[in-house]
Amino acid sequence: MPSKFEKKVTINGKRLTEHRLLAEKVLGKVLPVGVVVHHHTKNQLVICQKNTYHNLLHRRTRALKVCGHASWRKCWICKKYDAPENLYVPAGRGTCFHRNCHAVYEAERRKP
Repeated sequence: MPSKFEKKVTINGKRLTEHRLLAEKVLGKVLPVGVVVHHHTKNQLVICQKNTYHNLLHRRTRALKVCGHASWRKCWICKKYDAPENLYVPAGRGTCFHRNCHAVYEAERRKP
């Protein structure tokens, strides 16, 4: 999904991001539906088969920028980054949390 800051162009009645148009021009073919073009740096584009991989790139980039560890994850409760082995990471979900944070959260939620 393009960000609100990406430039869009209209070609043959279709709205495309400049990144996608450039990638298609370089490859010499139209990219399949569902493929996402990630703008990595000024001169680098990454073609992602699925949006889940695109989201992973963004998550790892944010973590590296914030805490210096691309593989660390952010607890959705306390908002602190930590090593994955210190977090509970449910299969198939993007959110993760410290078990202690979750216990406190649940206790607060259940208070009358």
